[in-house]
Amino acid sequence: RIRQVELMEQIESLPQEEVNEVLQLLIVNEAELVEAEHNIVMYSQDLQNIKKYMNKLYQDGLSKTKQKTFLHTNSAGNGTNIETDKEES
Repeated sequence: RIRQVELMEQIESLPQEEVNEVLQLLIVNEAELVEAEHNIVMYSQDLQNIKKYMNKLYQDGLSKTKQKTFLHTNSAGNGTNIETDKEES
């Protein structure tokens, strides 16, 4: 509380032009911070979309690998069965 009073006294002792300059700088800084926050939100959303896309690609790759493995296993299994059937005949 004492610090606030001291700060108010310092502000009141400044010429009005300096107060206006400081206020203008604060307004500019606030606008820059708002823009930076907006950019961070946009980049965050982009990163989330990229993450979703990468996960989808990964899942698609897994399912294709499983399909290929399944087809390869079944075709190899069928080939063995066919040869076994031929030998038994």
